[in-house]
Amino acid sequence: EERYLAAARRAGQCALTTLKPNGELLRRYAKGEAAIAAYLDDYAFLADGLLDLADATGEATWADEARSLADTLLDTFWDPADGGFFYSGTGHETLIAQSKDFFDGALPSPNGVAARVLARLTKLPDGGRYDGFIRAMLTNYHGLMARAPQATATLILAAREVFGGSDKVSVQEAITLRADTGDLTLNPGGSGTAMFTLSIAEGFHVNARFVPRPDLIATVAMMGTSAPAAVGPVHFPQESMYDDGAGESLPVYRGEARFGLPVVIAADATPGTYSVTLTIRAQPCTDTECLAPVERTAAIRVVVAAV
Repeated sequence: EERYLAAARRAGQCALTTLKPNGELLRRYAKGEAAIAAYLDDYAFLADGLLDLADATGEATWADEARSLADTLLDTFWDPADGGFFYSGTGHETLIAQSKDFFDGALPSPNGVAARVLARLTKLPDGGRYDGFIRAMLTNYHGLMARAPQATATLILAAREVFGGSDKVSVQEAITLRADTGDLTLNPGGSGTAMFTLSIAEGFHVNARFVPRPDLIATVAMMGTSAPAAVGPVHFPQESMYDDGAGESLPVYRGEARFGLPVVIAADATPGTYSVTLTIRAQPCTDTECLAPVERTAAIRVVVAAV
C-alpha cells in the first residue's frame, strides 16, 4: 500500500539525515541527539533496507545511497587479509582483537547482510567493482557455510545470489510496456486503434482487470491524448486462470498482454501531429510474493492528415 511506501521513504530519509549529521553514519538517536560511530550491522542493515526501498519504489536514489554505504564498509570495515568485515571500523577505538560475526541469531548476521548488500549491488549498473569483494568473501568462508548451514543462512542467500545464476528479476524488469503501432495517421472524423503490449517477465503474473477479492490489486489502464479526439475505452486482453496454491483460481495476465486504445478524431480537427498515451498500473507477482504496484507508460504519435 502507498501509505507503507510513504512511511518507508520517511524512515529512509530520516536515517540518511538525522543519523548522518556530518556525513558519517551514527548508531543511535535519543533526546534530539545522534551519537556513537556506526558499526558493521548499522551500515549493512541500512544499506539492505535502502535496496529494498529502491526495488519497491523504482527510485534509483535509494540504491545510490546504499552504494555509498557499501563503499564506506569496504573502505573502513573490510579485512584485506581474509575477506569479510570486522564489526568495528578504522574510525573506532583501537581494540586488542577484532571480531567478525558470520552466524545468524535472532537477527541475520552482520557479515551475512553485508554480503547480501554486495551481491545485490553487483546486479545494478556499475556493480562490477563489488564482484571481486563478494566472491573473495564467499570463497574464503565456504567451509563455514558447509559446516554450519543453519547458522549461516544469510551468507548462503548471498552465495546463491552470486553463484546461482541471474534468475532474479528486479521490479523494473518484471513488467514493461511498449507501443506496437507506428504513427497512427487519420483523417478528420476518422478512427483507428493504437495497440500496446504489456510484457510480463517469465515467472511473473499480474492480476487481471477484475479481481475476485478485495486484497488483490487489479490492473488499471489510464489514457490521455493531446489530439482533438475522443479516446477509449481501453480494450483489455483476455485473462488466463492462475492456481494460487490454496485451491483458488485467479484471473491474471501472463507473458504478453495486448491493449487496444480506440481513437476517434474530431470532424473539425486541425491537421497536425499529436500523441496518445497509455499508462498501465499493475502489481507483478510470483508464486511466492507480490511486489509493489508499478506504472508503465508508452505513447504513440497521431497524425491528423490534411484533406
